[in-house]
Amino acid sequence: MSLAASIPTDLGIRAYELIEVDGVTFGVVGLAFTNTPQVTRPDVVASFDFIGYEETLREIVPQVRYAGAQIIVVPTHICRSELVVLAAAVEDLGISMFGGGHCHEHFARTAGDAFLLGGGGQMQSFSYAQLTYDDDTNTITLGDYGMMQNQPGNPDASVAAIVEDWVAEADVVLNQEIGYVNHTITRGSNEMQRLIAETWLVSFPNADVAMTNLGGIREDIPQGVITIGSIITVLPFDNTIIQLEMTGEQVQNTLRSKGNDLAYAGVKNVSGQWVLSDTGEGLDPNGAYTVLVNSFIYAGGSGYQFSDYDPNGYDTSVPYRQPLIDWITTQGSSENNPIDDAIDSLIANP
Repeated sequence: MSLAASIPTDLGIRAYELIEVDGVTFGVVGLAFTNTPQVTRPDVVASFDFIGYEETLREIVPQVRYAGAQIIVVPTHICRSELVVLAAAVEDLGISMFGGGHCHEHFARTAGDAFLLGGGGQMQSFSYAQLTYDDDTNTITLGDYGMMQNQPGNPDASVAAIVEDWVAEADVVLNQEIGYVNHTITRGSNEMQRLIAETWLVSFPNADVAMTNLGGIREDIPQGVITIGSIITVLPFDNTIIQLEMTGEQVQNTLRSKGNDLAYAGVKNVSGQWVLSDTGEGLDPNGAYTVLVNSFIYAGGSGYQFSDYDPNGYDTSVPYRQPLIDWITTQGSSENNPIDDAIDSLIANP
């Protein structure tokens, strides 16, 4: 069976799209990241096969040309390093532009007769390229290209009104003040990691260990007033907390292999041995421990195996940010009574 025949068009997925601009027909072929099952919840995409980029283009591009495309562009969710290799591998297919994604890189360059463009992140920048198409000779010439930062402009009044309505409604929740901190808690700091994981154990006192991946922590908590919106920015995904049972050996193996990618609490490493933080007792390899993880890594995201350890993990339905919100709220902090000392006390026992 060909690739095109197996694409689930009933879900709105198509092998390519033809778009006519000023009498010129563009063929647009999109490429999804082959590591999608590792960077999203694998169970969501379990029915999809993610095949190689070159294999895909070698089957689809000839079909796009046969359908009438005069210029072919390939927007992708692929980082620059892979994109450079791909463009070289399929140079014979005559693709005129590749767009990068996933890594939020800002770049503009050529590779053979193609442009490689990456727009950067958070809509702060863009890359551009100019092509000249000669209809008489069916030839494409590469022109100017480069990178720019987005500049403020005049918003469309009708769109701005819609945005303002939604912002006003969201701000009712997001602007709720729940605390005050005298210093910025940075995204990658041990303080941030411990704060999040320890608050999980506060909310679930019967659990022994809490673990959440660092990729789910996205921003700093800035100095000053802490709002609901502040915490949603730090923990923006719709992950929930899963409670499961693991052996001591499984906990240790996870921490040894993935410890640099995890915020964790309830255990600590003492002279190369993992022990329970509260008691100092070593983890019993055959003992059973109650562990909290987020739903993304439980389902296999980022290569974790938690669902293999306990296929019957219990979804608490508690958003992974909620324990942090609850703990901050209960401290009753303010500018005159900041939360800094309470944080130090919470994470004092590593």
